Amino acid sequence: MNNNYQFAIITSNYQEPKKFGLLLKEKLLQRKVKENNLSPDIVFIIGGDGTFLKAVNKYNQQLNKIKFVTFNQGNIGFYHNFSVDQIDQVLESLAKKDQNLIIKELDLLEVVINKKVIYGINEFRLVNLSQTLSCDVYINDQFLEFFRGSGLIIATKTGATGLMKTAGGAIIFAQTKLMQYQELFPVNNSSYRTINSPIIFDQEQSITLKIKSIEEDQKEAKERQSNTQIVVDTFNFYDKLIKEIKIKLSNQTLKVFSYKENIETLTNKINKYFIKS
Repeated sequence: MNNNYQFAIITSNYQEPKKFGLLLKEKLLQRKVKENNLSPDIVFIIGGDGTFLKAVNKYNQQLNKIKFVTFNQGNIGFYHNFSVDQIDQVLESLAKKDQNLIIKELDLLEVVINKKVIYGINEFRLVNLSQTLSCDVYINDQFLEFFRGSGLIIATKTGATGLMKTAGGAIIFAQTKLMQYQELFPVNNSSYRTINSPIIFDQEQSITLKIKSIEEDQKEAKERQSNTQIVVDTFNFYDKLIKEIKIKLSNQTLKVFSYKENIETLTNKINKYFIKS
């Protein structure tokens, strides 16, 4: 790649990552690399997974042309491939087109809300934890179920170790492109019944959620709207006019640099971050 690229730097709000961000910027400018926070070629991230998600959200509509370099300075670093003491090494590898520096491609969800496409690396969720949420669920335009409950989560296989894991979903080791559907606290009684089980989908399936309109007074309707959240990763995109949401695995991927020998297996990550034995 040489130094013929433009960069942006995203750090967490803590003092140490900010300090390393300033150091990284200084080193890049010394190499005559141009800063471009609006439309960069490479985004350098210093922080944890939350900082990574912030960067993905900020450059959501440019993911097809951006590559990410991730330095871990947080508690959890599922998406991070370098430590901050590798800054000089990584910059030199970029400059020399080091063959050991490769690009990993991560799956993305493609979420269509009011004709706007939003990409998610972790998960999509539709939730209302204070009132019952109601929607029809379709798979490839075929009716699956009428859902009533607290919410729904749809995650990529990398997102399966996040909120999906907490919700009782499966951790996915398969290398194929997969997404997972899981219900949150469904209403199951003699009147309503849902699948109430995780479902794994591949690229051949798309999920459509048709949000049901329930007869209610204006005050209750306003309260229901304010308590409903439509979240892609950690960012809320709720719009009270939304009636339908479509989710599928995108053909587009998110590109992250890594060294060949430093690629950590999912087994090691699960043990390190969840079990520590």
